[in-house]
Amino acid sequence: MALRRELKVWEGVALSLGIMGPTIAMALDGTAPAGEIGTKVPLAFLLALIGIALVGYGFVRLSRYISHAGSVYALVGVTLGPRTGFVGGWALWGFYFVSVAASSAAAALFGVAFLNSVGVHGNIPWLPLALLSVALCWIVNSRKIKIAARSLLAIEVISVTLVVILCLVIFARVLNGSAPHGQKFTISPFLPGGGITFGAIMAASIFGFLAFAGFEGTAALGEETGNPKRDIPRALIYAIVLTGILYVLSMFAETLGFGATNAGAAHFAGSAAPLDVLAKEFVGSGLATALSLGATLSAFASAVGATTGASRLMFAYSRDGWGPRAFSETSAKHGEPTNALTAVVIGAAALLVIVYLTVTTSAVNEFFYIGTTGVLMVIVVYAVASFGAFRFLFFSGVNRAPRWEMAVPLLGTAYLAYVLYKQFVPIPEFPYNVIPYFAIGWILFAVALTLVRPAQAKHMGEALTTEVSADSEVKAKA
Repeated sequence: MALRRELKVWEGVALSLGIMGPTIAMALDGTAPAGEIGTKVPLAFLLALIGIALVGYGFVRLSRYISHAGSVYALVGVTLGPRTGFVGGWALWGFYFVSVAASSAAAALFGVAFLNSVGVHGNIPWLPLALLSVALCWIVNSRKIKIAARSLLAIEVISVTLVVILCLVIFARVLNGSAPHGQKFTISPFLPGGGITFGAIMAASIFGFLAFAGFEGTAALGEETGNPKRDIPRALIYAIVLTGILYVLSMFAETLGFGATNAGAAHFAGSAAPLDVLAKEFVGSGLATALSLGATLSAFASAVGATTGASRLMFAYSRDGWGPRAFSETSAKHGEPTNALTAVVIGAAALLVIVYLTVTTSAVNEFFYIGTTGVLMVIVVYAVASFGAFRFLFFSGVNRAPRWEMAVPLLGTAYLAYVLYKQFVPIPEFPYNVIPYFAIGWILFAVALTLVRPAQAKHMGEALTTEVSADSEVKAKA
């Protein structure tokens, strides 16, 4: 059975927002760069926005020609060949899969903080809450895709609104001179200098770039969107622009809130929950409690979005013969790939338990260890997709874009190479020095599969041709 086309552009945006989890990024991703570049965190996130826009160009352009439940599996398969498409899609599936577990760990982490803030104290175990998050992912995704998409949108609107309220209060109080510790307004966080080299700011921009991981999620809805070749590109653009504005402004507000000084940056860098600290200082404990709830919901939404992406990719692979046929079946009631969804959820729950029993019992560590593995996979995905877009648009025998745009995917690929390089140099501390090899192993396994099953790779190419290529050429000539 086929997936059902019933989504609009904003429901596509919801999936990308859900996977990215903007509230989590705004809550956690500013502390590390603050420790490295002080008050220049907003500038680093602005550079990250430029970098992800360069990368997003390829996805936007390709999605105007290719719409497929396999996302990168099809985007790269059509542009660089079925074997490369398989490897790219496999890496993206790995990112989505581990993100279900990582985001559920984050939901449990914030959930415990929320329970503590409302008076539920004691040693609250986080693992059962994380497993509950995974189970709820199945419940939400087993219904009509409209329900999942609208749930994601509602959750993110609520949680982001709370952060925006805090940012507006910070801006207002800093501007009118009523900040708690006399913090002053300045635009210096956006200006180079101050003893911080541009190279250091570029290196720190990686933290901002990683906050965008998952922006391409809406591409997996290519077979469930009413007008995919119009709405998917729009959804990708909206997701990048909206989150980019949120990230830059929130980092600016947090920098001003702690104080745009060396001491303020140190306070920012040393805070485990910067939004909670600022909420209590600028507004009161009530908003801090609401933000904890918002972060919990946002982390859960991220898990839901990742589950959606992973199940669609598994559906697409199985439909083309790379997996049990049962995973390519959809439910008669809601049109969802329920078998694939169930496999993803069971696997994510098992991953949480295995890491808990063998590596770490800390929710924070589990979130970062698993999440870092996924992010390394997605960097490779983005690089391959950018190169595929470059080839498809400019060197496939059909003029699909102005020649001057050639620089955009090349710059995007160069930025991704730099981001990947910084994951290895300088060598990070344990266990981050070994995590990259799990990602490498995952990708090499996919390469090996295409080598030992050449007939299946050929069949996959034929299937992709049947599913998307003819339609792509019609669009190109329109």
